[in-house]
Amino acid sequence: MEIACPACNAAVLPDTAYCSACGAPLSQRCESCRRGIPGDARFCPYCGAPAGRGARERSAQPEIPHGERRNATVLFSDLSGYTALNQALDPEEVARV
Repeated sequence: MEIACPACNAAVLPDTAYCSACGAPLSQRCESCRRGIPGDARFCPYCGAPAGRGARERSAQPEIPHGERRNATVLFSDLSGYTALNQALDPEEVARV
């Protein structure tokens, strides 16, 4: 399959990053992860971000930062009678107890 350079229309080899005739880049870079993606891609195959010029304008949804999952250990303790003690005493006395 012959591929044409988008800048000069010269024939280029598949899987090349730059045109051998004019030196133009043959793939675009994802604005999110900065990896090279095919020129006709609408979305990055690595991170899923919209690709191409004007991608931010095409996207109707605001950018949502990607989070990460972490394991967390949470300790919850309830003292017997603490609520009743809190209601009966001043905060300073509860702190001392």
